[in-house]
Amino acid sequence: MDVIRTIKDYLSGTPRVTKAGNTIRLNASHRLPSSGFEQHTAVKLVGYFGAAFSLIAYYGPETPADPTRNVFLEHADRLVAAFATAFDRLAAVAEHQTLDVPLESLQGWGVALLFLGGASVFRHSGLIDIYTYLTNREHVVIYVDEEYLILRRGVLRSPVLIARKDFQDILIHANHRSGHDVVVQHKGGLTRVASIYGDLTRPTLFKLRLKEALAEKRHEQSTAYRQILRQLN
Repeated sequence: MDVIRTIKDYLSGTPRVTKAGNTIRLNASHRLPSSGFEQHTAVKLVGYFGAAFSLIAYYGPETPADPTRNVFLEHADRLVAAFATAFDRLAAVAEHQTLDVPLESLQGWGVALLFLGGASVFRHSGLIDIYTYLTNREHVVIYVDEEYLILRRGVLRSPVLIARKDFQDILIHANHRSGHDVVVQHKGGLTRVASIYGDLTRPTLFKLRLKEALAEKRHEQSTAYRQILRQLN
């Protein structure tokens, strides 16, 4: 059941508070505010570049390279000539108002439309959303002990230490067009502890769980202090 709960919390991005020895641990794997944006943009670019390359390949002039000319100027001339020819073919079809033309006249445009259409279908198929839902996540672990909050975001980043005596508050900032930052306010500045996709629901839950971890550690300290007093008395 613990495995099922762990998977469920991972998929939903629900933070979990557990106890490990004398340390309280908060663990969360939530979606980042940029979920899917970069991937959708990349697929768009593949469609655009594929369409452009198709037009150049089909309508570019078949002239041998001139070793005496500047390579960049030669490629620029080829691009201009290819696009001019491609649009001339379209203009000829529009002028005659018929598609009864040789196939090779519009073959390049057909391949270009396949690239654009394929990219659009792939973007709206839901595959990118499923991929980013599972992978585009931030893994946050926060340890709370008697003296410090120890924050680790991701695997490769170095941990950040915040002294408990310097801790002041936990804030939520709308710092993205599709998400929020959870920030710890402490003496000396602000430290971002999580960037979470979506509305205020999950950032607020993260904030409450972090407060729960801090409160539980304070409760343990108070209980231990009372036990020491009873022993002394």
